[in-house]
Order: sequence, then structure tokens, then C-alpha cells
Amino acid sequence: QIALALALSTSAALLARGLQHAVSGPSGVALDDTIAIQLVPPADATRAQTAAWRRDILTLVRQDNSIGITDAVPLSRIAALATMVRKPGTSVDFSTDAFAMSRTAADIYGVQLVAGRWADDDGAHSEAVINESLARRVFGDDAAIGQSLRLDFDGETYTIVGVARDAQVVTLDAARPLIHITRWYASLPVMLVRRE
Repeated sequence: QIALALALSTSAALLARGLQHAVSGPSGVALDDTIAIQLVPPADATRAQTAAWRRDILTLVRQDNSIGITDAVPLSRIAALATMVRKPGTSVDFSTDAFAMSRTAADIYGVQLVAGRWADDDGAHSEAVINESLARRVFGDDAAIGQSLRLDFDGETYTIVGVARDAQVVTLDAARPLIHITRWYASLPVMLVRRE
């Protein structure tokens, strides 16, 4: 079942790659060098078995610097979660997309930092990286590194440890405000690997 799931996922990745070649213009990421594979647990797995399967995959991926993990296939319409962020102590909400992406996935996909560092992959420190668009929208000319943002969908407050260059991570449209987190909420993880 796992082999069939990987074969179907690989086929989908190759189809997506073919569609990406039809796109003209710079995207700011490594479209030509990245393959995304959505992992699917066995169909007859119980909820507990699926949770254990997911934990095992995340553990394996964190030990292999050639494989990245995300919550969704980049550039798919459902690649990110639409949500709001707010600076603690204020009442102003800012619209953004949230996209879970490991440090290795960001490296493979070619998402570049302009300041700071990538968040810890374990997710225990409530760290996040925001893109330039979100940094300008929320913080204006002030430095974003070290500031905090409360993410509406999970109620967590994240410390900003990095700012990423604007890039087309979610859609092929212009880069939208984006917060990268390393907590995994989706039930079906996506592996990113570099095409050699």
C-alpha cells in the first residue's frame, strides 16, 4: 500500500512539474529542481496508527537533510492556511497565509532568508519566519526579528526569528503575506526532495 501511495504521489508530482514548466517568469523558488510527494497512510489504518505513522515520518525526515517536509504541496491552491496575525497588545488583525515548512524544505525549495534564521524544526519554541510582505505590512520600517505575532488559527504567539524573501510559495500569483511555522497540522505530510 505504501508503494502504491508513493507511485501515485510521484505521478502527481511529475504532472505538477510539467505544469510548472508551462509557467513563465521568475517565481523566486527552485521550481525546476523540486519534487513534492504527498504521503498517504494505509487506507485501513486507525486514527492511532495514522498518528504514529505521521510521527515516524516526521522523525525520519528530521534525521535526513536531503528531505524536507511541508503541510501541503507548494503552489497548490490549498498550500497554505488563510488566517490572521496580530501583534500582542493590539487589536489590529493582518490577513496572511500560514505555511508549515521545515528548514530543509525551505532550502530544497529555494526560499531565501533576507534576515535572521530559520525556525527550529521541532516546533517546541514557537518560532516563525515571515516573508517581506508580511514584515512590511505588520512592522513597517521597524525590524521584525525578535518581535512576536499571535496566529489566529491556533491561538499561539510566535517569536519572529527570520524574514524570507518574497517568493511564490502558495500560488503563482504575486507573493502574498506569509508566515512559515514548523508545527504540523495537516494530516498528510508532503516530502520535498531535490531533483538531481
